[in-house]
Amino acid sequence: MLFDGKSIIVTGGASGIGKACAVYLAQRGASVRIGDRDMAGGGEVARAARGEGLAVDFNPLDLEVPNSIDQFIEVATAKSAHVDGLVNCAGWDSLSQPFLLNDPNLWDRVIQINLKGPMRLTQGILRSMQARRSGRIVNISSEAGRAGSPGHCAYTAAKGGIIALTKALAREFGSMNITVNCISPGAIDTPLMRSAVSSEDIALLVASNPIQRVGQPLDIASAVAFFLDDANSYITGQTLSVSGGMTMSG
Repeated sequence: MLFDGKSIIVTGGASGIGKACAVYLAQRGASVRIGDRDMAGGGEVARAARGEGLAVDFNPLDLEVPNSIDQFIEVATAKSAHVDGLVNCAGWDSLSQPFLLNDPNLWDRVIQINLKGPMRLTQGILRSMQARRSGRIVNISSEAGRAGSPGHCAYTAAKGGIIALTKALAREFGSMNITVNCISPGAIDTPLMRSAVSSEDIALLVASNPIQRVGQPLDIASAVAFFLDDANSYITGQTLSVSGGMTMSG
């Protein structure tokens, strides 16, 4: 088992990519703690996983509420002797809207959920990793953060920030045997994509994709596992596109 004895946190674990990551890692021996604002969904994922003999627990986590983040950090670090991995997967976006029509309140919410919330959570978990001088962090960005996405300017800015944060943390904590890497998904079949991207835009994304299909959450989960694996501990500060070649150039 790749992750036997490892304790890994996965945010956004109630559905989509986060759920796929949690189950995939638990199937490979990890003890996984998922955090999500969807209490019913998160609880059901944990119950179903435990029914299959997997070590998955759930605690509420709302990245819009600093106190909720702090409480999650307290519980996660208290209930696990050590945190070996953190997967910052939770995210949110609104339907496409021209930038000039954006309400600044929308910017605040998108940036809080996709950038500031993960930063606060990462800071808290990094304290325990620093104390042990060991850890693996994987951030989930988006191809929007690399190539831009018209109609989703705040989301693009936040996800671009996640890529930059990944590089800065990798430089700051590399000497402590803490690696920080990033996955940049393309069009992945998740509740978030279906709620924020029109079917017409999804069709355009697929048409621009050399593999000519929408990705599945498992496509991301396997890439996350690669970065969490101690066998790959000489890789840090990297952003891996998992997008069917959407942003390939050259």
